[in-house]
Amino acid sequence: MMYRIFFDKYFAAQSQPIAVHKTNPEVNNIEHDHDFEELVIVDRGSGTHILNGEPIAIQTGDVFYIQRQDYHYYENMGSLCLTNILLRDDIKFINIPSLHQVLTNTFAESSSSIYRLNLQYRATYNQLIQQLSETLNQQDPLVIVRREGLLLQLISLLSFHRVRAQPVRSHSGIEPLLDEIRLRHTGEIQWDALCEKYAISQRTLYRATRKLTGYSPENYLLRLRLSTAKHMLLFSEESITWIAFECGFINASHFSQSYKRIYNISPTDERKRRGGH
Repeated sequence: MMYRIFFDKYFAAQSQPIAVHKTNPEVNNIEHDHDFEELVIVDRGSGTHILNGEPIAIQTGDVFYIQRQDYHYYENMGSLCLTNILLRDDIKFINIPSLHQVLTNTFAESSSSIYRLNLQYRATYNQLIQQLSETLNQQDPLVIVRREGLLLQLISLLSFHRVRAQPVRSHSGIEPLLDEIRLRHTGEIQWDALCEKYAISQRTLYRATRKLTGYSPENYLLRLRLSTAKHMLLFSEESITWIAFECGFINASHFSQSYKRIYNISPTDERKRRGGH
């Protein structure tokens, strides 16, 4: 039976439609669903978001929307820190006819769509979150109007000042480089060529990757590959050797050693456990 989180764990009052929950760091590694919806912003670090059984790499600045019917958890969290804006769709807002529709339109492709808030607007986002948090426990009608206005400003910011989390060849810098690694992490990665393509030095690559993800470039790539491999171990019938090569490892031995070091279990034993999934 799926573990369910109920609104009263985070919402201060029965009539409160919004809550803000910050994790520093995130520790939620149990698959669950909840009776509210969730707008999630990655404040710092990186990890793997397992959404409806699919692993999705996330990192600083990513924004995604979790609907009531979704189930999810996090892996490889390291220094992952999140802001969770929790929203109840069973309580009507005074000045927002259909918040669910607004969010569905904003994240139109699917609930697994990930966007990144542009770096230059993140200070504004932090101010809005702080102001929104200060209104949560107040029920004065004017404060309620202000609270809903702040929420709409926040959604507008996320909607109009975001970029799709995928590589854009014409852009330079660390974030599009990391996007390309996320997209192509099972293939061969040439660090020199990537640095040249995105016009950054290897020193900048190392420093900025550690700042955004919490890991060195090589360790970040390794964790992406292991996350994909874990999903294949649990949900495919392919051999461990095939999975190792498919996920970019030089041989099965290297894969097994890396897997056990990160997950504290061998790939063979991991596969044996999948009957419980």
